Amino acid sequence: TMVSSFESIRDSIFGVFYIMTEQNGNVPSHRLVSRSRRAVLYLVDAGQVLRAILLPQFGWGTGVQQLVRKFDFFSLIFDTIVIPSFPRVPFFFIAIGMTACAVLNALFVMRIFQKGQTSQLWPVMALRLFVTTLVTTFFTTILRWLLFPIDCNARSSSDSVTISTWLRGDNAAPCNPWGVPEVAVSILSLLLVAAFVLFSLATTLLSFEVVPISQSPGSCCTGRVECLWSVVRVMAVFLIYLQQYISPVAALVVIALVQSVVLACHVQLLPFHDHRFNLLRAGIFSTTLWAAVSSAVVSSLRDGVDTFTAQWTLLMLTPVCFFLGVGAAQLRKVALLRSLRRLRVDYGRSLADPAAHPLREFHLRHDDEFLDFFETGSEHAGAFPSSQTAVTAIRVLLYEKDRRDLPFLRFLFDKALEEHPRCPDLLTLHLAFLHFVFRDSQSLNYKERIGRILSADLAIDMRYKLYAVDRKVHQFDAGANLGKDGLSAINLMEASSKMTSARDMHKQCIKLLRGVWKTATRSRREMTLDVADEMIDHLNSTVDTVLRCRDCYEGLLNSFPGSSSLHLDFAQFCEVVLCDHERADKLRRAADVLELGDSPDAERETLEEDARSKSIHSSNTSTSAMQRKFMDMCAPSVMASESASLARLETKTFG
Repeated sequence: TMVSSFESIRDSIFGVFYIMTEQNGNVPSHRLVSRSRRAVLYLVDAGQVLRAILLPQFGWGTGVQQLVRKFDFFSLIFDTIVIPSFPRVPFFFIAIGMTACAVLNALFVMRIFQKGQTSQLWPVMALRLFVTTLVTTFFTTILRWLLFPIDCNARSSSDSVTISTWLRGDNAAPCNPWGVPEVAVSILSLLLVAAFVLFSLATTLLSFEVVPISQSPGSCCTGRVECLWSVVRVMAVFLIYLQQYISPVAALVVIALVQSVVLACHVQLLPFHDHRFNLLRAGIFSTTLWAAVSSAVVSSLRDGVDTFTAQWTLLMLTPVCFFLGVGAAQLRKVALLRSLRRLRVDYGRSLADPAAHPLREFHLRHDDEFLDFFETGSEHAGAFPSSQTAVTAIRVLLYEKDRRDLPFLRFLFDKALEEHPRCPDLLTLHLAFLHFVFRDSQSLNYKERIGRILSADLAIDMRYKLYAVDRKVHQFDAGANLGKDGLSAINLMEASSKMTSARDMHKQCIKLLRGVWKTATRSRREMTLDVADEMIDHLNSTVDTVLRCRDCYEGLLNSFPGSSSLHLDFAQFCEVVLCDHERADKLRRAADVLELGDSPDAERETLEEDARSKSIHSSNTSTSAMQRKFMDMCAPSVMASESASLARLETKTFG
């Protein structure tokens, strides 16, 4: 039970991020404007991290601080537009409100997803806004605002308010976050910080696009690099509070080491679909790494040494580091394309002679000395030195956007899976390519096969990727059955809910009609006013339900005219409930045409027009006419004996 509950919660979390990521790709806007906006958000976020690392507590001078403040969005706004200094208490409450709203909204969206309530789309849009604002752009600033209760370092002489002076109303009160009553606010602040950090780490880890051919600005294949970047941002914020436990130089060295890992992972993965964002992110990561190294150097030289020249020299080298990071990402792409050119030669040879394979006649094991000899120190040991190189090279080739490379991509996957058959990243990427790039009909069997292999040791982001791919496939299949390609998850849930409601009303109509017939049969034995009233009530409720069900079917048919199953359901309703056999036959013919899929457009348009005309005609049918139709339906059973007597009399009279 506990395992099933955990899996249910995990699937709900996956569903929330899946819908949120899908809504990111569905926002209509100009592509250049969207790219520019996202680039600005990344630069604003980087400026806040730089200000958190280049602090005066690490020995940086006043001139450097004034320049660094212009990198911070809020400092720039308050310095140039509002006032040079602004009290921190209002920002503390703003951060509390925004963080609490983001976490509660995420829980609310999870609950909506579990219940399948599709009418409330605004929480999903609000969650996307919270993620963009709090996690992507202003994470560092919001985290600093939340830590106001334990921040005993006055930002300036005009803003000397601490948690103690604010709560006690005494400007001379010493800062004591763990005193009474300060401890209650401090604990609340730390709880919100923990929730906000966990929310941000989960968001950055799982907010990535599983469709390789997505062209949405900011789409990336994994959230691992952004999650590591969030760890660096958290460390940069908490650095100032750890000075009494660890020296600033040691803390800055740790940040520099972690940031070097982030930069190396980014250059290795090149996660963004748009290479321009890979270049921008590499420049930002290398700049942050240089800032941490520079702060460590300045902090180690500040005792008894004039570091003015050193500070400005290190600061002036920052743009150089930015372009070095850009160059590293570009060189990585160039190296991958160079290796792909060598593999393209092998691909041409395999096309010329498919049976030719250099090791086909040898049955080699992985520990074979012969194989080990040729693979050690050889540039031609294999197509890909690592599985991650294979993943990145395949993605780089895909984003060259040459349709003629599709057969070559299949060849690359065959080579990569031959050399790295159990790599989770490679297998999940292959699954995504089978579904969305190659459109392979055997992909579902492949998914089941790799699911059995990898179910035991998959990381959470890979589990989410499998979940999202499976959800996308189900979504595409359901959209194809409904006659609409590219149906979003929200629209699919809404359509499924309406179709379920229509089928339930269909069953209720049949049940009510049976009740009408039973009441009509009983009226033969009991010719009383109560029975007549009951008959009228049955007729009224039946007519209302039938009309609502008919309108629901017609609305669905107008929304999804390409659904053969919907045509068949409506045909059964028309035949059994409405006794409209002519319309039922036309709906069945339309369903047959849709299932064959090879009818001319004119014929399909004729069928849809006929259905619409019938819909208009039936919508004008009065309630009294519907009641008369039901009476005609009931007449054969109610007047059965009288009809038989009349038939016998007619036979005796006329022979």
